[in-house]
Amino acid sequence: DTRYAFDVIVNGPLRSMIRVKTMNWNTGAGTYELEQVYTSFAHQNYSTCRVRYTKFAPKNSGVLLGCGIRKIKGEYDYAREGNALVSIGNDEISSPDDPTGSLKLPVTYVGTGLIVKDSYRPQYRFVPDKLGNHTFAVAPGKDRSFEYMLLAGWSEGEKLNKAPDFKAYVFKTAKEYNNPPVVRLGPV
Repeated sequence: DTRYAFDVIVNGPLRSMIRVKTMNWNTGAGTYELEQVYTSFAHQNYSTCRVRYTKFAPKNSGVLLGCGIRKIKGEYDYAREGNALVSIGNDEISSPDDPTGSLKLPVTYVGTGLIVKDSYRPQYRFVPDKLGNHTFAVAPGKDRSFEYMLLAGWSEGEKLNKAPDFKAYVFKTAKEYNNPPVVRLGPV
């Protein structure tokens, strides 16, 4: 009986934000509810996600929060630097002109990336279920929240249409995400 609801927070020229609520999520090993705020930015190949668990009732001790990306079906390159990772490979996409979804178009490079802020001290885990998933586990803090970033690129894109460029973008963006500019005002 898991339920989902979403609403648009901002839909502007520089960023768009949606809020997704997951309610009554019973895994058999616990019951959870959470709120996620996704933000997409103009001229970037990433979105951020701020997650906050409003109900966190695991049946066992030691349960961690987490996020992950699907291992690209034809993964031929995987790399991880700290708390940033990238999966690159060949894949097939459904044609948007085919309502049945049966017509698949081969794509020579599809890349996805995941970055979890260093401050959350995430732990990398590969989960082999459902063709494989690259994940990070995060200890639930007092407010049971954390942030992460999802990145994507593909050979058909206007930019980052070469796998090495996308890979470099992910690791460059990870450094920026973990070291935002700080402005301090004070006496001159």
